[in-house]
Amino acid sequence: MSSGLPKDWLESYRKETAERNRQMKERLDIELPKFRRELLGLGIERIVADYDGSGDSGCFEGFVMYGANDEEFIIEKMNLPQGGKGFKDKIIGFFFDILEMRYAGWENNDGASGSFIWNLTDDTLKHTHNENTVSVNTTKHEGW
Repeated sequence: MSSGLPKDWLESYRKETAERNRQMKERLDIELPKFRRELLGLGIERIVADYDGSGDSGCFEGFVMYGANDEEFIIEKMNLPQGGKGFKDKIIGFFFDILEMRYAGWENNDGASGSFIWNLTDDTLKHTHNENTVSVNTTKHEGW
């Protein structure tokens, strides 16, 4: 019985995924250091971003930026162009690319959730990823 897929579909998928990941990593390697300097210049020292998804859709629920002494930065109060929309999109875009490189399809089926913590002062990134699974316990009985 044929699945209708070409015999080499898995190999093709792997190559496409590897190429997409290579391009994302290349872009991140160039853009992240510049963006880090920009963020540090604004006084931002740490960003925490949370995501959640299932049923074939997922998103970043938001992020919080912190400065010295855990002072919270509010984008809308930072006097950025367009109220910071492009700035927000850029931050979420970086985290989304990293998530997709590590866990492509993370939002499918039972989905996943997690968080990123980017410490800009020492340029470290902590990522906690939680994969949702279904557990089934079966008990069988015979007779009364």
